Amino acid sequence: MMTSIKCPLAEKANTHPQNPALIFQEQTLTYADYNKTVNQTVQFLKKQSIQKGDHVGILCDNHLNYVILIYALWRVGAVAVLLNKRLPEETALNHIQQYQCRFIFHNGQIRTDIPSAHLTSLIFDEADAPSEPKLFDPEQDATIMLTSGSSAQPKAALHSFGNHYYSALGSNEFIPFEQNDRWFLNLPLFHVGGLSIILRTILGGGCCVIAATDDDIFPLIENHGITHLSLVPTQLQRILSDKQTTPILKHCHCILVGGGPVWPSLKEEILRQQLPVRLTYGLTEMSSQVATTSILSEKPESHKARLLKYREIQMGKDNEIYVKGKTLFKGYLKGDSPQKGTAPKIISPFDSDGWFPTGDLGTWTAEGLTISGRKDNLFISGGENIQPEEIEAALLNIPGIRAAVVVPVKDPEFGQRPIAFVKTEAEGDSPLLGTVPDNLVRMMTETLAKTLPKYKIPVKFYPWPENQRSLKVNRQMFKM
Repeated sequence: MMTSIKCPLAEKANTHPQNPALIFQEQTLTYADYNKTVNQTVQFLKKQSIQKGDHVGILCDNHLNYVILIYALWRVGAVAVLLNKRLPEETALNHIQQYQCRFIFHNGQIRTDIPSAHLTSLIFDEADAPSEPKLFDPEQDATIMLTSGSSAQPKAALHSFGNHYYSALGSNEFIPFEQNDRWFLNLPLFHVGGLSIILRTILGGGCCVIAATDDDIFPLIENHGITHLSLVPTQLQRILSDKQTTPILKHCHCILVGGGPVWPSLKEEILRQQLPVRLTYGLTEMSSQVATTSILSEKPESHKARLLKYREIQMGKDNEIYVKGKTLFKGYLKGDSPQKGTAPKIISPFDSDGWFPTGDLGTWTAEGLTISGRKDNLFISGGENIQPEEIEAALLNIPGIRAAVVVPVKDPEFGQRPIAFVKTEAEGDSPLLGTVPDNLVRMMTETLAKTLPKYKIPVKFYPWPENQRSLKVNRQMFKM
């Protein structure tokens, strides 16, 4: 059994009360302010009769109050149910009912009989609120968040406070983050990559700079002296397209890039510009990072991801990656249909020794971890195994191809054949309309034939769908 964890925020409020802790738009909170405001929010929650073990839904864009609310819920012992703000209202309401939220915070409008409040209604009194307990139970339920669902239906992952705490602790031991540093929070808080920044910044005693929208990225990086960034490859590509921003990135200490493969042309630009980029492999179920590279350089070993502290890895059958450790989540929460109203159950996805099969494929050696694809993406064509990521990597090696997704399509002779969706550098964020030009199809086919067997060459190429503008690819939406 894990011992209690001293409240990191209370400790920093005591040791470094005047250090800047949170910045949002024109507001700056010191660690003393941050701690005081969390205490005030705890009193607000108690007035709503929110108590230990209660599930509280949050359906909001990133905001100062969002960060404060999450920490206050942890202090109460309640569970933050972090919902994707982009979900259709009906889907969000289904999740709220399935996971038995007894209160909802939002920053829009929502039609429900469940008690709710607008996020900005968290108006904090100037009066001092009573100080809250300074210890956390590492096993206490802390968050419920939906997995990305990039290759399957999203699942609700239940995390403990200890999961998030040790995730941040292990990250900070590998990626230094100190009192004068500033980590840019631009990933959504309903994603584990965004949420993890809250505790990383507190443990390091530095500052978390919160962006409300993607439009805030460029000016905030420059104006607030950002030292640490967490990005997905698409975001980094967009930033690098602005030549005025690139020099600013060179002053960062770490640009952490994850959530998908980095295509060769982007990696070449990173090396050419000598940017402090680290690539990371992580998953919701492991509370963010599992393994992370050193800063990329021309040295091959810098491209291998190193296992972070409090995590464990072993390789299973067919090179599937298995993980466990202090950051491993408690299990999936399975709620019945909203009409049934029965309590959600925890489903254990672990093997008899406590290992979690990630579904990711790779190699694990003394040099580090390399990811090669996903087990559930593999399909069979005429008796041959096809791993889409292998074809995608070959496509991304072609100059001018910015993004590629390969999926199977039914075929009467072979059972399934590969097709590909591509986006070119020339398109930027404006997808091709209609069809892929014949000369581009011919060039891609001829180039792939130099490295791939014929059965792995896509039988058809399609332009990148206009509705695929999210930061992380949902592979299911490409299937025909």
